[in-house]
Amino acid sequence: MLATILSAAVLLLGRIAEPMRVPASPRHPVLEIRDGARFVWRQAFLRPMLLTGVAWNISWFVLQVAYVPYAVRVLGLTAQGVGFESHRPAAPAGAGGPAGRAGVRLRSR
Repeated sequence: MLATILSAAVLLLGRIAEPMRVPASPRHPVLEIRDGARFVWRQAFLRPMLLTGVAWNISWFVLQVAYVPYAVRVLGLTAQGVGFESHRPAAPAGAGGPAGRAGVRLRSR
């Protein structure tokens, strides 16, 4: 039912005439990345997030370099087993969204 309503809305909104867009000025990807990195580095709240994300990802890849061969050779896991076991700790995080939403609803009553 919801899909039908949304599809009808898309079809109706598709008929709306939009004004012509002004072409964007040419941009250079390296300059855009440099500007973005400068912006993040200068922000007091974004810089720690950036450094934490970099440290987390490097640590995760180092862990995988050691874990995957161990899991395949010693534990005898298949590729599916390695993927399941390496992502199983993140499963509770997926429940955080619905749980948070339910908490907000209960609190607002």
